[in-house]
Order: sequence, then structure tokens, then C-alpha cells
Amino acid sequence: MQHLDGNKKIVFWFIAVAITVPLLGYKGLIGIVKQNMEISKLNRKLADVEKENKDLKKRLNALENDSVLLEGEVKKRVGLVKPGEIKYKFVEHAY
Repeated sequence: MQHLDGNKKIVFWFIAVAITVPLLGYKGLIGIVKQNMEISKLNRKLADVEKENKDLKKRLNALENDSVLLEGEVKKRVGLVKPGEIKYKFVEHAY
């Protein structure tokens, strides 16, 4: 009778190992799920960066082909003032 109990134990441990190894082992199911989640996250980030890159290329093209737009951008960023123009600087006072 005890021999039968030993066989049941062996079968139990065999099944336990057969289930656990694929789930937790190297590149097991859990690892694959984690990798797929990381891939999805990176694909979303890539799509965001590609959209930003596309928008920046459009902006660059607009600045290269529209001198009025370019001049306005330079004035805003660098403080360019043409001869005859007056630059005003507004200062807020904290009371």
C-alpha cells in the first residue's frame, strides 16, 4: 500500500514540475507575457516619437519656406529687432 502512495507522490511532483517549469522557467509563459507588455509599451513610445518627428519635419519645412514665419520665430526666440523697430519689455511687479 505504501508503494502506491509513493507512486502518487511521484505523479504529483511530476505534474507540479511539468506545470511550474513552463510558467516560471527561462522564457516561460510569465516571461513571454512580460516581454509582450514591454514590446507594446515600446511600440506606443515609438509611435509617439515618430509622430513628434513628423510634426517637427513639418515645422522645419514651414520655417524653411516661409520667411515671415521664420522672422517671427527668430524675433520670439532671440529677440531680433529690425532697424527702426522698438523692442518693449514688460516687467511685472509683485506687490
